[in-house]
Amino acid sequence: MAKSRNNLLIFIITIFFSATNVFGYCSEPIAPEPPGVYTKPTKPLVPFCVNEIMKTHTCDDWEISSYNSELASYRSDIDFYVEKLKNYISEAENFLNETVAYAKCEISTLE
Repeated sequence: MAKSRNNLLIFIITIFFSATNVFGYCSEPIAPEPPGVYTKPTKPLVPFCVNEIMKTHTCDDWEISSYNSELASYRSDIDFYVEKLKNYISEAENFLNETVAYAKCEISTLE
């Protein structure tokens, strides 16, 4: 009786580990958000009191300070935007790998 129980247990374990595609479940990957949902920062306009051709200005100190502050904010926004795009690239690469694994899993369940 114990021998037949051991044989049954060995049989069940063997079936479980050798027929993974019978018990397999293929999980569909989820695509990352496309970068189109991110808002690209816009560069601040040069104040009217700056002559870019002559490289001179007639601005007050507060106008120059305000513009420099806007530029610093713009650079920060650009850095954040670039980081989001880099994260998207990484997520897209992971999605590609998961898609290939999913397709292979689906094929293995059919064989």
